[in-house]
Amino acid sequence: SQVDDPRLKLCLDIGHVNAYSETDVFQWLCRWAPHLSHFHIHNNDGKTDLHQALNCGTIPVIEFLRQAQELCPEATYTFELTEAEPSIMWLEENGVI
Repeated sequence: SQVDDPRLKLCLDIGHVNAYSETDVFQWLCRWAPHLSHFHIHNNDGKTDLHQALNCGTIPVIEFLRQAQELCPEATYTFELTEAEPSIMWLEENGVI
């Protein structure tokens, strides 16, 4: 059976997609954007779920965040990082936040 409830939305964990999916994060974003309401943001080497800093890994995080903002402007974000300050400073330096 199907669930038809506007409260049911998706959370996209881009680090998990990068490490475990054959589909890249941008394809996931574009495909599911109408249903996405939350993102878990962290980076990795594309093989292991490392929860690295946003600028340390194979995901182009700034590009992803900008596209996510365009496609899902009401979505919220959780940074899943081992240490947040370097990533927050990097986002500020690049005019993302």
